[in-house]
Amino acid sequence: MKRIRRTPTQWNTLIKTFEASGLKAIDFCQQHNIDAKYFSKKKGEYKSNLNKTNSFVKVKVNNPSTHTPLLMSLNNKSCILNFYKLPNIEYLSDLMKSVS
Repeated sequence: MKRIRRTPTQWNTLIKTFEASGLKAIDFCQQHNIDAKYFSKKKGEYKSNLNKTNSFVKVKVNNPSTHTPLLMSLNNKSCILNFYKLPNIEYLSDLMKSVS
């Protein structure tokens, strides 16, 4: 079997295709002309990399200036509350209960 060099992206695509195929690994490898042992090794690396991937994205939040209030509307009493800082969620919850 002649070895074909594949990029990590190509391996990821192949492994995802395999997982969606419902085939046994040996059958999938035969159809795609892949050495089963090498495929198993790459699949293990892929799974290992998935476990290491952090799903969180670092986000930088710019605080609003004190001159621009954050407006919040309560529909039940048609009132507008202006906040210059984001209030505590428990405070908002109690406030919403008290005005309803």
